[in-house]
Amino acid sequence: MRINFCTPLVLLFFVSVVLNNILAQGNDIDIHKGSNILNPNAPKETYQYGQLVGTWNCTISNLDLKKNKWETRKATWHFKYILNGYAIQDFWINHENAESESQELFGTNIRIYNPSLNIWKCAWMENGKNTLSGIWESYQNEKNELVLEDGTGEWQIVFHHIEKNRFDWKWEYRQIDGSMKTVSKIEAIRAN
Repeated sequence: MRINFCTPLVLLFFVSVVLNNILAQGNDIDIHKGSNILNPNAPKETYQYGQLVGTWNCTISNLDLKKNKWETRKATWHFKYILNGYAIQDFWINHENAESESQELFGTNIRIYNPSLNIWKCAWMENGKNTLSGIWESYQNEKNELVLEDGTGEWQIVFHHIEKNRFDWKWEYRQIDGSMKTVSKIEAIRAN
């Protein structure tokens, strides 16, 4: 059975899980305290995405499958701590090739680590779709890469070669032969 991740009920569930995770830690949420810093009481795994906090200048390359040619453009990606330092939110801004403001792509992820499941829960939203695109899971693999997937095994997103001032990102789709093919990739360089 395939679950529709875009229903308001699923969004409500996701928000309740996030808040319950924080409240279960016994911490009061103070919206003015600890802005954009890791809470020392947060699960240590929060730093897996927390190491990306800051602003990144990105070169994104998408594979045009019809032409079998890579198309490249620029974007900006901002990461910050939210929910009193227990979660990470990022903002994707891609406006380089837009002919008008209405064609710019703005997106956001909210990512929170669930220590009882030993997994990240991530939600993606973007302008133009006016809906929650999905709630996915993420984990750190043995290579210290951050892997994001939906559980189908049909695709994965991987943050890799993560260093203090740079990281790479790729979106891969499973091919008929079982191999993974990269269809989008990002090179991110820290701006601040």
